[in-house]
Amino acid sequence: MRLIALVVGLCTLLATAAFALTTPERTGRVTDQAGILDTGTAGAIAAQLDELQRQTGDEVVVVTLKSLEGVSIETWGNLLGENWRVGRSGGRDSGVLLIVAPNDRKVRIAVGYGLGNRISDQIAEAIIADHILPYFRQGDLAGGVKAGVNSILLQLDRQGGATTTPSQVERGAYPLQLQRPSFWQWLRAKLRPSHETKVIAVWVGIFVIVYILMVLNVWNVGSGSGRRGWYGYGRSSWGSSSGGFFSGGGGSSGGGSSSHGSFGGGATGSW
Repeated sequence: MRLIALVVGLCTLLATAAFALTTPERTGRVTDQAGILDTGTAGAIAAQLDELQRQTGDEVVVVTLKSLEGVSIETWGNLLGENWRVGRSGGRDSGVLLIVAPNDRKVRIAVGYGLGNRISDQIAEAIIADHILPYFRQGDLAGGVKAGVNSILLQLDRQGGATTTPSQVERGAYPLQLQRPSFWQWLRAKLRPSHETKVIAVWVGIFVIVYILMVLNVWNVGSGSGRRGWYGYGRSSWGSSSGGFFSGGGGSSGGGSSSHGSFGGGATGSW
């Protein structure tokens, strides 16, 4: 029994450590942890975003990440938006994050609910597909970030916050030919496991290990006494371990579902 409790506790600690996130320190409107922007480009983008907030109160933040650390970029969007309180000044919910993870080849526009009427999921998807990804696929990460920021600002600058459609997204400023992903790029993106899948796999593995240990323990005890079989010991063991197991599992799955928070709107792309 002590052995099982020790294994469950150790597995819980390992699972928690495996999914702990290192949130980057915010350095202003632009946080370039991945180092893909030169000083001049980052400064110019920051000036644009400062002016936007001064005029409208809307807040747009650009962040690049060295690694997603095994977590979905959607989870990162909600996590950073909530922790940094993007667009929350004056009790509003008018924030947008442009998140780029170059090493994971992922990009996301995370939109606060207060701006969903101006940057819908379809608009965010069009900005990524028609403005950002063409640059990224040619290796120009800074150009893609600039194009994405300018497109986001164009949508936020529309009179009266009128709802737009993907066909209305400005396209003339960046005349790059749109490159659709190849079959292998599409297949690789589809087969890449999500954070939720990894969490489930970890807890299934822990469950299998605990189950095997319980069976071995009951087998040894049963063979020694002749009367105490599976039901007598298994019931007690299961009751003592299930609370820790499922409470830990709930914590992990809660992190995976965080993309449904205040910054659940938007779109994601890969290249």
